[in-house]
Amino acid sequence: MISDIRRRTDVKLDVHLVVKEPGRYVEAMKEAGADCLILQFESFEGAESLGAVLDKVGRMGMERGVSISPSTEVEKIEGLIKEGRVDVVDVLTVEPCFGGQVLKVECLEKVRGGEERS
Repeated sequence: MISDIRRRTDVKLDVHLVVKEPGRYVEAMKEAGADCLILQFESFEGAESLGAVLDKVGRMGMERGVSISPSTEVEKIEGLIKEGRVDVVDVLTVEPCFGGQVLKVECLEKVRGGEERS
């Protein structure tokens, strides 16, 4: 699908992978024409394993994104952000894979960041 879209447009393509073992798909997404690969934090065992795949994404010339579910604290990815290993953060306002949910308003505070963050 990504390669079909790429053939029809030059618009930036952000691809959000919500799969098991997303590292297996990095090369395929690059070949298909993705410009930014957004990885679901919860698909990894933690920030260290996520960071290794983000580094791979960056070496392949794509922007590196991380998506977090409503129940995941921003602090879990804060180190990766401060290290400059993340270009895009996607804060989900519903749990992934379940249709018809109501927006979780409390997730907006994650985007807002609070006054104590810089």
